[in-house]
Amino acid sequence: MVFDLNLVIGLVLGFLLGWLVEWLMDRAYWRRGDERASHQVMLLEAELGRLQAELDTMRLKLRDLSHLRSRLEQAQAEIERLRAQRLRAGEET
Repeated sequence: MVFDLNLVIGLVLGFLLGWLVEWLMDRAYWRRGDERASHQVMLLEAELGRLQAELDTMRLKLRDLSHLRSRLEQAQAEIERLRAQRLRAGEET
């Protein structure tokens, strides 16, 4: 069994060249994918920052509303107390 050295060298070079071309294509494809993913991550991080700021604003508003609700409940209780007091004063006369 005789091997032709040119055939073996050509086969090895063909495999190496095919592997190199595949590697370059994969690298170009994945680089584009990585760039798109990085861009999408950047956009999502910006959106997250905006939503966190909005959440902080809403929390402040909720705290203010909670305080106002407490004041309203106190005012309503005071009104009821004054009404009851007025009714008692009207019954006494």
